[in-house]
Amino acid sequence: MALQSGNELQLGAHYIIPKADFKNQGSTTVLTTPLSGGNGGDGGKAAVVPNLFYMHSFSEKWTAGIGITAPYGLTTEYDDDWGFGANVGLIFEPLVGTRVGIHYRSKIDHTLEGDANFYTPAAAAGFDQAAGLINTTATAEVSLPETVSISAYHAFNQHWAILADATWTKWSRLEELRIKFGSGANDSVTTLDWDDTWRFSLGGIFKPTDPLELRAGVALDESPIPNDERRTPRIPGADRIWLTLGGGYQFTQLIRLDLAYAHLLVDDPKINKTATSEDTLRGALVGEYDASVDIISASISFQF
Repeated sequence: MALQSGNELQLGAHYIIPKADFKNQGSTTVLTTPLSGGNGGDGGKAAVVPNLFYMHSFSEKWTAGIGITAPYGLTTEYDDDWGFGANVGLIFEPLVGTRVGIHYRSKIDHTLEGDANFYTPAAAAGFDQAAGLINTTATAEVSLPETVSISAYHAFNQHWAILADATWTKWSRLEELRIKFGSGANDSVTTLDWDDTWRFSLGGIFKPTDPLELRAGVALDESPIPNDERRTPRIPGADRIWLTLGGGYQFTQLIRLDLAYAHLLVDDPKINKTATSEDTLRGALVGEYDASVDIISASISFQF
């Protein structure tokens, strides 16, 4: 916002297409029998994630903005509440054509509410009642972590520019996922023990004409999941490489359209959850995922 003037409204969306084909390598049921039913197919579910940003300039020195986003994309489905956080940034220009910025986004606390519905195979009939697994309401408290970013931009001339970014995320806030049931059954606990992560990116901009801008980039994105034992089928993540292409076109002084495509190369995640401790009543899940993600993005901006 520090480099913009006037008022601007931006409407956008990301179409996220994850792929997570699971290959079973010795999973068992709670009764220690081999898990049947094949490999389960592709666990990825495509989704549209919208966003909205508005900026208003009160004067040459004061500008305010608001953003409505889903910063971490896809989740297991719950009825989510609203979460509020803050963004603080600083940008300075040590040389003409060179900018350096620092950005902080606060953590956001959420309370998730939904319904818990259980299905019990015929071989385990009656087990659900004994274990208190009856259909009921459910809640969970989740804190999405704060991030700190350092970025740089340098324009070589009116046609070419380079960008770089490093972002630290405090994922260690997520020690566990604890779901509480309205029926009074024991909490469902999944230990996460996630690690803090870094994401490093490098990109380039080519502007062949005034209205047209072309972009490309690459990023190395660490996974917070510490090992195969802490990986879950909810989020079978692993370290990944982002490859991106995009462009923007300024149709008039008031209207701009931006399009982008990203392909994520994911280091095939392995999972090794044994039927012990909190997983005793869940059985063992052992196998490997063939994973990748494609993201198609579009936004339109109105300046006035």
